[in-house]
Amino acid sequence: MGPVARFGAIICGLPVVIVVSLDRDVPDEVSIASPDLYVEGLRRMRFNAPILAAWMFSALYHGGVSWLIPSLTAGSTDTQAPEFWYASCVSFILCVVFVNGRLWIVAESPFSKETIAVMVISFIAMFVTLAVLAETGLGDLMQPQIEGAFVEIFSKGEYLAPMLLTPLLLFLDLAVYQAIAFFNPYPLTAAKRKLWRNQPDKDAVSKASGETGVVKT
Repeated sequence: MGPVARFGAIICGLPVVIVVSLDRDVPDEVSIASPDLYVEGLRRMRFNAPILAAWMFSALYHGGVSWLIPSLTAGSTDTQAPEFWYASCVSFILCVVFVNGRLWIVAESPFSKETIAVMVISFIAMFVTLAVLAETGLGDLMQPQIEGAFVEIFSKGEYLAPMLLTPLLLFLDLAVYQAIAFFNPYPLTAAKRKLWRNQPDKDAVSKASGETGVVKT
């Protein structure tokens, strides 16, 4: 899709960089008092051949459904037909949704202000990019095939249906991730769960001692 695809790489890449750089798991006090948490890195528990294969499969799966579902339900095999390009724009949106959705699922602090902010910025950038390329003169110069696509895909049910329903497949990712975290948790996951369960007691101790935010171990 030319410029759309290149902008997509930036729109999807920015959240990954920000979330990976600023993500937080447990407070410093917990990590210092629990050196066993560092075994994850030493044993390559989160990056090894099976994990890499699973992520590659996930990428192929998400990319495949992002392209196939809009193409089969609302697209065309004629690359010169407007329907082909309109469906391609839906695929572009779905790619951004799947990347950001999967990133949010695996983020250590999915509700942090940094994570939420970069997700919002990413989606705003996606809409602005698509609107500019599809509805302005600049878009006519850079990607003339998608002229009028922005209004078209957001006003017709044949494009809205795959756009809104396909992301529901992310619930499968969420279910798998939660099942792994429940039945075979990483040490860090177990520590976060323990910290969360002890949160009320920790708050009470913190208030009594005047050391708000300090975790007692």
